Amino acid sequence: SISESALNARGVIVDSGTTETFLNNRIQAQFKKAFSKLAGRSYNQDVMRIHESDMLKLPTIILQLHGIAENGEFGHVTGLADELDPHSPNDVLIAIPPYHYMEYDRKAGGYVARFHVEEGGGSVIGGNTMMGHDVLFDVAGKKMGWAPSNCDFADLRKKESQGENTNQKKLKEQQGGNQEQTGNSENTKSDYVSDTFQKKNSGGMCTTSSCRTVALGVLSVAFIVYFMVWIRGRSRRALANYTDIDLPDLEDLELTETRDRDSTDQTKEETPIPPPIT
Repeated sequence: SISESALNARGVIVDSGTTETFLNNRIQAQFKKAFSKLAGRSYNQDVMRIHESDMLKLPTIILQLHGIAENGEFGHVTGLADELDPHSPNDVLIAIPPYHYMEYDRKAGGYVARFHVEEGGGSVIGGNTMMGHDVLFDVAGKKMGWAPSNCDFADLRKKESQGENTNQKKLKEQQGGNQEQTGNSENTKSDYVSDTFQKKNSGGMCTTSSCRTVALGVLSVAFIVYFMVWIRGRSRRALANYTDIDLPDLEDLELTETRDRDSTDQTKEETPIPPPIT
């Protein structure tokens, strides 16, 4: 076993800004021995080219933090040592599953451990240990609170994916049912009855393509009729305006033209002709 003093040698900090977890090298030998016994393989930072299902079978690492009960024992609370450690029932147990401390490296083509036990200085509890927990930092009281949470990203992504698959399945079933109903409707009803039914369901609006085509044709005919009536009315008004003009008689026009010609000839006769220039 590893003593408490060895675990806390050179100090321990909790840092959410550090992605990985680093424990001091005093626990290295005991940790690797226990891991090898449980997993059947050695523990190191080398690439593990294993299937995801095998990665999920790796041991869950548990850290036990000293718990303080100000008003006696907490009782049966999830996340406490309780019956697992009768001597320290109020201690907090932090579970680190393999999918938190193992990360898949695409370039290397395998999993790499992000839980380090070779740190020469103090220990750092990083983000991958804090995953799946609500952590309270009481700076003034110099205390911390830990509690399991349901906001684990991996679990949320898994549930979200399952929900998307379920919704897609329901959508396909609904689409299949709608297509079947549409096929039966086409066999038993005419296009006119179907268009009328859809028009009623849409609150009187014309929504189908055939209905829109008929409506466009009716509007076009109405526009042509209106244009023809408008042109005819305008022609009548123009004709009525012309009939109000008093036109002179043809005899008056001929007499006026004759008089104009006679006056022109007389003017020509009275005009003196200048003598020739010698």
